[in-house]
Amino acid sequence: MTLSLQKIQDIAPDQASLSSAKKLLSANKWQGQGFCPSTHTAWGECQGSGSKPYYVVVDVADTGYKCTCPSRKFPCKHALALMWRYVSDSSVFVEATAPQWVSDWLGRRRKTKKDTPTDGQTDNQDSTPKAKKSIALTDIDTDTTAKDSDPKKQAAAQKRSQTTKANTDAQISTGLQEFITWLDDQIHLGLGAFFDNMHERCRQGASRLVDAKASGLASMVDELPAILLNTPKAYRINRVLGEFGRWYLLIKAWQQNPDDPDVRRTIIKAEDKDVLINSPDTLSVMGVWQVVGERTYTRRDGLVSQETFLAKMTDKDGEQTPCTAMLQDFYHPTSGIRHTPQLGVYMTGKLMYYPSVVPYRAFFETVQTTHQSSQMYYDPNVNIQPAQEFDVQNLSHAKADDDLYTAYAKQRAKLPWAGDMLYVLGAGQIGQDKDKRFWYVGHDETVLLKNSQIPALIQGVDIICAFVLWDGMAGELLSVQSQWGLISC
Repeated sequence: MTLSLQKIQDIAPDQASLSSAKKLLSANKWQGQGFCPSTHTAWGECQGSGSKPYYVVVDVADTGYKCTCPSRKFPCKHALALMWRYVSDSSVFVEATAPQWVSDWLGRRRKTKKDTPTDGQTDNQDSTPKAKKSIALTDIDTDTTAKDSDPKKQAAAQKRSQTTKANTDAQISTGLQEFITWLDDQIHLGLGAFFDNMHERCRQGASRLVDAKASGLASMVDELPAILLNTPKAYRINRVLGEFGRWYLLIKAWQQNPDDPDVRRTIIKAEDKDVLINSPDTLSVMGVWQVVGERTYTRRDGLVSQETFLAKMTDKDGEQTPCTAMLQDFYHPTSGIRHTPQLGVYMTGKLMYYPSVVPYRAFFETVQTTHQSSQMYYDPNVNIQPAQEFDVQNLSHAKADDDLYTAYAKQRAKLPWAGDMLYVLGAGQIGQDKDKRFWYVGHDETVLLKNSQIPALIQGVDIICAFVLWDGMAGELLSVQSQWGLISC
């Protein structure tokens, strides 16, 4: 049986579900999409109202489906939307081995020839008679139209939204005030006692923040033990005091203005990309960028954080600020391996920055790459154009007007709770001191490096420029531009 729009229309529980499904067809709502020909399964992750996406899988041969959302409608709007996206353009579903969560569903399903579902039957079967419904009518959402045209309903909806936000902010404020008490306790009890039991203490503090809906700060607290274990013992006290100070300043900033976008994004979550794309106030930069580094790690909450660092290319008369950016993505490890742009790849397109007094985190609205097929770009939500070659011979890496220490001081003056900063160092060489620590000895500045190993190829040779993540004390060297090209460190 071939999946079609008519079939989707037939199995939908009601017209409202079809209308809701149509609102989820945007690529910005989906990530991790794939298709396995041997099992006829297509899958994807749909971002809902929560911090974690819903996992959706469908059998395109017999319209079997499964979604992790709590909806009581079968199929739910997420399953209908995934089917709809597959029928509309199956090419966006990259052929791949089914992830474990899909294989688990197939194993539980126990499909046989005898009980193969027909006419929309699935493991989520609903025998309720279906009312008349039509995909054509999804262009006209009568409920939404009625609400939009009724001033009273508009005012009521706005009031509910304001009340919900006020209640959430009050809950977060209470939780943050309790967390200040937690910070005081760690200092009063002594850092020695904290180091002896830091995993349990941080887990306890993070759990309270999660209950208070301050999930962003909770993740920072949860990751502290891992950060300290990767810090030399001689620097751990300074590091933990620095982190405590960052969190305290962040909380104070919330107490002064909980609507500040930098503060709100750090404590709760990032803004919706669709909203930013449609906002005239969003900073967008058209240009050419080079991938200069990547950092991937599994967080304590089980999600994988994937950061891709970009340096802007410019000509002599080109705009030089902002000259760096970070793409950040979170996904569940069971959704499969994410392919990222390779180091050194040039990407040109429209880069949009999240609102900030120091623009840094960003995402591509449109992008094209060279030296790499577009299917390898890691973010399935972005509009990828066919790869085109462009001349980079006349371009160089844009550099900030300020030196490293001045730039970092200015960032901290505006965002005292900020983490490390991507910076483009000028020409220099890699050196090593008597304690076997690596240094970047530049024409303008000398920088202590965190790296325990550096490729021998670039030690002692002239480097054109270098890309470093600086935290105020030392830098993590990501890559360098040399006469042999861009080399990962």
